[in-house]
Amino acid sequence: MSKGSNMKRTVYGIILLSSFFIWQACGNRSETITAEYRDITEAVYASGNLYPENEYRLFANTEGIVLKRFVHAGDSVQKGTALFMLDREVDLSRLNTASKALQVAEKNAGESSPLLAELRAGLHSIRDKYQQDSANYARYQNLFEKEVVNLKTLEQYKLTFEISRNDILGKQQAYKRTQDQLKVELANAQTNYQTILESYDEHAPVSRLNGMVYEVTKEEGESVRRGELLAILGARDSMLVRLQVDELDFRRVHLGQEVIIRFDIDEGKIYKAKISHILSQTQ
Repeated sequence: MSKGSNMKRTVYGIILLSSFFIWQACGNRSETITAEYRDITEAVYASGNLYPENEYRLFANTEGIVLKRFVHAGDSVQKGTALFMLDREVDLSRLNTASKALQVAEKNAGESSPLLAELRAGLHSIRDKYQQDSANYARYQNLFEKEVVNLKTLEQYKLTFEISRNDILGKQQAYKRTQDQLKVELANAQTNYQTILESYDEHAPVSRLNGMVYEVTKEEGESVRRGELLAILGARDSMLVRLQVDELDFRRVHLGQEVIIRFDIDEGKIYKAKISHILSQTQ
């Protein structure tokens, strides 16, 4: 059974109802009359349409012109597949720029950040010098107390130690400021990307499921109004038939009953189904 662009195919259903009756053989009055029970099958005829399971209708969220149509009826699609581009192709360029900026910000703020790695290397280098200058200062303090060196020599080592200490504190503060700044830049890049993405989504609607395009209602170059139907999508291999049953026959229909289906475009073929839902007109 091919699946074309017009997915709402008219179908005719025959709902089978099992019953029985007493059959009576009659001959002339001199013959014996025998009565016996036999099953009969009644049928309820109904017409309706064929639908894909999980069907959903894609409506435009903005006004514009269909610049590009990326899919046709019968195409398979994955969740997130772009289906149309509506009048805002410039947003695609902005989105790509924002995406690259976000990637750079993520790289700069991550554990493998080249900038932070460079600052850490400088911090490690000054920390080694600080530890050496701290050890020298402590050693000369001990020598000064033993009157092995004079005060001028001790003050020289003290000054060298204090310079190293200030340097390492400065490097630590610079590292923390840079790290915080990169986090802020990452947050700004994420916000900017999300904002452009939301704007882009209005002009580049995507599929919400893995399935198939059953109908496309707009061609490239056509104008689109907000809320106008663009396409109908649904599951690829799972279909539902919705039949309208006359109110006089409604009470004769029950869940699980067998239904014989015939399509108006394929009358020579019969399909079998079962009733899975029964809805009243108010539903």
